[in-house]
Amino acid sequence: MKIPHHDNNPLKRNYDTLAEYKQIEELPDTNPLAIINSNCEVIYCNNSFKNSFNKNEGEVFSDINSDADLVHMVQGFIKSHYSSFHFDLQLGYNFQNEAQNYSVDVERIYIAQSEYFVLRFTSIEERIKLEDRLNTIHNAIEFGNVPVIITNESGEIIYLTKSIERIINKTIEEVYKQFFTEAFAGLMREDEIQKASDAFSTKKEWTKVIAHFDEKGSLSYKEFKLNPIYRGADKPDNYIITANDITHYLLKNQIVKESEKKLRLIINNISDLLLILKAEDGTFLFENANNNFCEVFSIHKSSSLNENIDKVLDEKFRSEVLNAINILHTDSTLFVEFESLRNENFYKGKITYMDYYITHERFYIVSLADVTTHKNYEYQLKKSIYKEKHLNKLKTAFLENMSHEIRTPFNAISGYSEIIEDCLQSNDFETISEFMISVREVLNRVTNLFGNIVEVSQIESDELVLEKVILNCNQVLRSVYSKKLAFAQQTGIEFITSLSDEELLVEVDWIKLEKIVMSLVENSLKYTAHGQIQITSELIDGRAEIAIIDTGDGMNPEEVKFLLEPFSQEEVGYTRKYQGAGLGLTIAYKLTKILGGTFEVLSEKGTGTKITLSFPLAEINQ
Repeated sequence: MKIPHHDNNPLKRNYDTLAEYKQIEELPDTNPLAIINSNCEVIYCNNSFKNSFNKNEGEVFSDINSDADLVHMVQGFIKSHYSSFHFDLQLGYNFQNEAQNYSVDVERIYIAQSEYFVLRFTSIEERIKLEDRLNTIHNAIEFGNVPVIITNESGEIIYLTKSIERIINKTIEEVYKQFFTEAFAGLMREDEIQKASDAFSTKKEWTKVIAHFDEKGSLSYKEFKLNPIYRGADKPDNYIITANDITHYLLKNQIVKESEKKLRLIINNISDLLLILKAEDGTFLFENANNNFCEVFSIHKSSSLNENIDKVLDEKFRSEVLNAINILHTDSTLFVEFESLRNENFYKGKITYMDYYITHERFYIVSLADVTTHKNYEYQLKKSIYKEKHLNKLKTAFLENMSHEIRTPFNAISGYSEIIEDCLQSNDFETISEFMISVREVLNRVTNLFGNIVEVSQIESDELVLEKVILNCNQVLRSVYSKKLAFAQQTGIEFITSLSDEELLVEVDWIKLEKIVMSLVENSLKYTAHGQIQITSELIDGRAEIAIIDTGDGMNPEEVKFLLEPFSQEEVGYTRKYQGAGLGLTIAYKLTKILGGTFEVLSEKGTGTKITLSFPLAEINQ
């Protein structure tokens, strides 16, 4: 028995009337079929069902003999929320005294908004016979090495033989349910593919000859032909595409036709860049090339025929070809592959040779396949690997910082709690009051840490919501200055402002801009042991520029980009000099970019840092 498929939406099909259902399904009488209601009453059944189960419409579907209780199975399905159910069973002997093995499908439907259930019985013996026939046909095609593509009536590929997979260099998984021309992508030019598509649309005959290099490097020619398959109707049920090897035929015709004309027919059927050279007295002559090759290499074909390649090909490509020919004979191999870069496109080249025994001439065939997309994919893959390594590094930094930043305040709280407990026992409430201030500071630090983590997460996932207003940025700078002045004075740092007399109106999110400036000032306070911190603003070239300048430790210029990433500090691990999760600069940098500003860091180790923010002035309609 097979496990049923559960569907969250059981209303898979709705019908207005039973007659509509019969018309849509177009059910044959070869297999038993019945429609029952929730009381297992038969409201419709075909002749096969009547003969197999001796039941008619209006009778209750209850006393059928089977190895599994069929009625019990159906009733269980009716009470469930499944849309369909499938199982196998053996029915008792029918009126012909024959045991029947069936595959049963139950489906929930709605007719005139009432719920009914469709029972379909498929003879397992008939199904096995059909599968045997299909397997026989499949094996005959596959092991007979017959190149075949089969499509449905819409031209979508539903079957490929292994032999044709080798020709088109694609598997059934890659082209299944795609239009048949997709199988020839890379083998034919776009205009040739369009002709095939047009022939299908107009139901005209389509044939095409394609040159093919097998895995041994041998060149062969396949003629593809599209044929409709009719089963009595005017409209084809399927289409079949066959590939006939016409290599022998083409080679035989070379005896009759002129070599130049024949070669031109060959290369016109190859979508890759194709060049044909003829060996003559130790030199190589330009014999022919397809239009794609001539276009890419800017060659005028008619004036280049029979010319030495020294006059036709540029030095770089000529060197690549001659080197491949040398390897071809030195290693006694059938073909040689090489890579070539041309006009920012990457090409994978392959060279082989063919001896024309009639005139005892040797021709070298050079094909170039454009692999630019593949190269770009490799480049993107390398970038992804680099990004993955960088993310792993950030993860390690995050774990190290979070372990330190969370454990430190909670260790402090644990220590404060022990001291407070002792103070309670000695009624020293004054000390408790002092320690509560420290506890609040620790908790504020943890709260800010988690707030910063959430903000970075919102920024990275593009979930940040902005509420932009037009404001004078000097108001924000004065607000930050007033909030941090007392702390700066306690640490002995000179904290000053030098703000523009003009109104610097910018359109930003007030809270986000204040957080940016606050983060930068706090960063300066953290890394400035003595000296000065200054906040400035001025109007430069129609932009409001804000600068936070300190005389602190400074940073190495090459480390600035690294420090703009989350959870980054110049020192890492538990032994670093300064506290913090390394999020201040990151949040300030990313928020500035989101608000449409620029963020510039000028710093030198031991001399201080200047961070400049620049925002365009807001446009105010008069």
